[in-house]
Amino acid sequence: MALAPGFATAHCNLGHARKAQGLQAQAIVHYRRAIALDADAPEHHFSLGLALMEQGRL
Repeated sequence: MALAPGFATAHCNLGHARKAQGLQAQAIVHYRRAIALDADAPEHHFSLGLALMEQGRL
């Protein structure tokens, strides 16, 4: 992340890693950042929606 903080896919992948570790709140932060950087990528929206749904927030 330090080398490419504006790389949306890296944020999405880090969100997946955080989610797998049970860190849902951190995952959501990274999914939102990925969307802010690349709003046209459907996988970022899907990942955020899934994480929010699993928390009962969607």
